[in-house]
Amino acid sequence: MTIPNYQQIMTPLLNFINDDQEHKLREIKEELAAFFKLTDNEKATLYPRSNNPIFSNRVHWARLYLIKAGLIESPIRGIVRITSRGKEILHRYKKIDLKLLQQFPEYREFKNPLSKSQREVVDTDIDQIKTPQDLIEESYMAIRQNLARSLSE
Repeated sequence: MTIPNYQQIMTPLLNFINDDQEHKLREIKEELAAFFKLTDNEKATLYPRSNNPIFSNRVHWARLYLIKAGLIESPIRGIVRITSRGKEILHRYKKIDLKLLQQFPEYREFKNPLSKSQREVVDTDIDQIKTPQDLIEESYMAIRQNLARSLSE
């Protein structure tokens, strides 16, 4: 299997913590890796530029977006638990993604903190499946490839 994107991680993450308990992020990553049947190699795959684990980075982004939408909370660093809103959403919807998170004003404000008049000009891509780190890494690799091509010509 390939490493899931952060939106694919959201629903299983919320399902895993749907027990009113506090969960360590490390425990969540292990559970999600098992859920997605990731190999040790996939879990250890690093971004080329930053040497950060891709899967771990994507779990962190899924967690952040769920926190910003009020579906989970983090009472202390590295610990999360589901909120009543998270339980309600999990009960009502089969799939949690950015399109669903857009219904929450806290999430919209986090994603687009501009004033209302400025916000109307900005086009928000709610189908984005890449984390900011993914986009940086892709840009970095494209620049390197272009530079290598230029030098070989």
